[in-house]
Amino acid sequence: MRIIRFCYREENTSRGLDCPNGRVYQRADVLDEQVCAIVGDLRLPDSWRELVSGYLGSGEERKKESNERRRLEEKLRRIRVQYREGDIDRREYQQESALTKAALDTTRVSVDDEVVRYGDHIEGLLEA
Repeated sequence: MRIIRFCYREENTSRGLDCPNGRVYQRADVLDEQVCAIVGDLRLPDSWRELVSGYLGSGEERKKESNERRRLEEKLRRIRVQYREGDIDRREYQQESALTKAALDTTRVSVDDEVVRYGDHIEGLLEA
């Protein structure tokens, strides 16, 4: 039976860059264990949400993006109602809803929501 060990290899010398370690190989299982230990110890401070919000764009910008998303979602709802009521035909419904959905896809999801979602998963990263 043959045991296969995976290794990480320093590649700077092959790219023509100086490296004091040269072509050093490190066993992957040893490094992976060390990285897992570091990631497993990650803890965010209780006030991380406020800290991150302070680093992000202005509140006015986020409010504008949020209002635009709400406006487009409402437009999509009205288009569905118009189609159900028979005010627009199927072709017009598909065209208008496709355009509105595309515009909705280009608006950023609220940065706060996205950051909170990712931040909430940092501590469970190892299990994931």
